[in-house]
Amino acid sequence: MYPQSLIDHLSSNVTTICHCWRLTRSDGTVAGYTDHDRALTVDGIRFEPETGFSGSEARDTLGLSVDTVDVEGALRPFHSR
Repeated sequence: MYPQSLIDHLSSNVTTICHCWRLTRSDGTVAGYTDHDRALTVDGIRFEPETGFSGSEARDTLGLSVDTVDVEGALRPFHSR
């Protein structure tokens, strides 16, 4: 279930939504990227705007298959934030 505030926002004539991707390396280092035009902080993670990222629509599957979303783009090296 989605929060009522998101449902209300999406049902308006104009929306301002973006994608945020959180990457966690095996050593625990976390980096955040977004397709927004400015940096965002969500749940204490700073998501940096990176041009060239694009995400696919989410695909639901039946049975035991894994649901997927594809993200395409180039990453630059990142450091702990």
